[in-house]
Amino acid sequence: MRDARSFDDFYRSTSARTLRYGHAVVGDPGEAQDLVQEAYARAWRQWGRTPPAPGPRSTRTAAAVEAIRRWWN
Repeated sequence: MRDARSFDDFYRSTSARTLRYGHAVVGDPGEAQDLVQEAYARAWRQWGRTPPAPGPRSTRTAAAVEAIRRWWN
C-alpha cells in the first residue's frame, strides 16, 4: 500500500538535489524540471512495493534515463 505522507517526506528531502542533478545532466532548468517530474512520477508508481520504496539514487537514475530517452527520440 502506498503511503502518501512518507512519499511527501521523501520528495521534500530529495527533490532539490535531484533537480540540481537534472540541471547538470541537461543544462536547461525547464528540461530538468520535466525530467525530475517524470522521475518522481515513476517513484510514486513504485512506492510501497516490495522491495523497499525507491531512494534518492533511483530518482536521479530515473532522471538520467529520461534525459537519455528524450535525447535519442
